[in-house]
Order: sequence, then C-alpha cells, then structure tokens
Amino acid sequence: VAAAFVLLTTHAVFSMSRAPLPDLTFGVLCTASMACFAVTEFGGRRWGLVACCGFAGLAVLAKGPAGVLILVAVALCAIAARPAGLGRLFSPAGLILFLLVALPWWLLAASVTARTFSDNIVRSEWLAWYVPSRWTWRSLTEPIVQSVAILLPWSLVFPFAVTSALRPQDLEGRRRLRVLVVWAAVVLL
Repeated sequence: VAAAFVLLTTHAVFSMSRAPLPDLTFGVLCTASMACFAVTEFGGRRWGLVACCGFAGLAVLAKGPAGVLILVAVALCAIAARPAGLGRLFSPAGLILFLLVALPWWLLAASVTARTFSDNIVRSEWLAWYVPSRWTWRSLTEPIVQSVAILLPWSLVFPFAVTSALRPQDLEGRRRLRVLVVWAAVVLL
C-alpha cells in the first residue's frame, strides 16, 4: 500500500506517462523483479527467482541490455545480504525463462547489419545518451537534478529516510538495508 501511494504521488509517473518512452515500463519491471528477489531472499520462496528472471527478460525487451543490469543488481544484492555465495541464487528454470524472453531482442539486434547496429543503437542510443561528448559541470550535475525533479515530492524527504534507515539495530534490518542500498546504487548509477 505504501509503495502504491509513493508511486501514485511521484511527479514522473504523471509527467512521463504519455511520453512514448520505455522508462516507466522498465521501472515497473525493475520493481517487480526486485520484489520477486526480495520474496526469495527474505521469504525463502524459490519461485521468486524464476519470476525475477522473467521480469528481467521483459526488461531487456523494454530497454535492451539495461535489463541485464537487473540480474547484476540481484547478484550484488545477494552478495551484500549474505557473502557466503551466489550458488543459492542459481535457478535453471529462471535462466531458461530469462533466455526465452530476452532472446528475441538479441536475435533482432543480431539480424541488423553490424554497421547499422553499431551506428543506430550502440552509438546514438547507448553511448551518446549516457556519455556526454564534452564534460562540463552541467553534464555532471544534470542527472542528479533530473532525478530530484522527477522523484518529487519524495526526493525532499529522501535524506530523512536514509538517515532513519542507517540506524537499524538488528542484524536482519542491516542485511535488508544493504540489499536496498546496493539495489539503488546499481539502478541509479
């Protein structure tokens, strides 16, 4: 209920809802994937890994290779929660589902000539969008300003939430906080 309230009162949901961008779809799929990972990590339900991989595959369809970052984030979160190993996260069914869902994107990308793919996708969509051609103070601060703006009004209370979250007394609370911080860092960076 709290997450739905935050979502429905976030500025970006309404400002970008009619724009033909895959960002909101990607955000929903990232959230669903994280929820499924949390069900596995903190609830002990193995089906969450399969669903997590399925949502990551859909994220690849929505936003390309950025969807693979979900699996990277899950692996880093698992290490942050329990450094004892990633073996507990291996799910053959989840891997198969991810490949079945994400494979069409890779096949479509591979079917385009290498030059077209390199020029139209890699350079213009990935590199030019995320790596500025010249480094200025504006190019460094713009992502932060944009994040604060689209997350209004919640970006105003974020520092207070972080301060509060950094004070968990129990081990389980600290473990959950590490997972949340690692997930946020991977998604935002």
